[in-house]
Amino acid sequence: MRTLSFRFLGLTLRAPMKRACKFALAAAVLAATLPSLARADSLEDCQGEDLDRRIAGCTGLIDRNDPATDLAQTYAMRGLAYSLKGAYDRAISDFDAAIERRPNFPAALNNRAWAYYRAGRVRQGLPDIERSIELEPGSAFAYDTRAHMRQAMGDSAAALRDYDRALFYGASHIAKLYQCGLTDRGIYTGPLDGVGGPELFQALEKCAAMQECDPLPPGEKCR
Repeated sequence: MRTLSFRFLGLTLRAPMKRACKFALAAAVLAATLPSLARADSLEDCQGEDLDRRIAGCTGLIDRNDPATDLAQTYAMRGLAYSLKGAYDRAISDFDAAIERRPNFPAALNNRAWAYYRAGRVRQGLPDIERSIELEPGSAFAYDTRAHMRQAMGDSAAALRDYDRALFYGASHIAKLYQCGLTDRGIYTGPLDGVGGPELFQALEKCAAMQECDPLPPGEKCR
């Protein structure tokens, strides 16, 4: 899973006016507020866990083209949702739009590289992942992406180095993911404690030597 961390704007609503003589003004205020309420709902959906609602919410923000909306983030969030649903071509198109608006966007570059990898177009994603690591050299997920790509190209030694870097930067979180995924594949038999060590490294080494082996667990398991 590839996640992006974004901040979203909150919305504060004013209490309704009480005096009857101000009903007309209150109605006008409500009419002006409706677009803001719709935008707030779209923001909430765009950052939510439900992928279909995320796509709908992000699409609503994109279609409204509100100057207050960070379209680079919005396209990246929708692209990630498409990627998680396996719609890699649509994901890549959204990441294209995000990167066009913000060329030095390490998370979007990483996620576009991952979408290329998952779509079987590994070499197309190599410039993206190299640039993502250059921009954010401490990203465990970027090193994990490059490790998968190098493994797919048959360079097990380089893949193992990147898995090791992902472990270094991702610490217990990445260690537990690898432990979980490698346990499913019958390669690792140690505890799922998030502590890296020789047994986990040896399991990663075995996995990296097999092009079809993925050390990450399927779906949301152990995440």
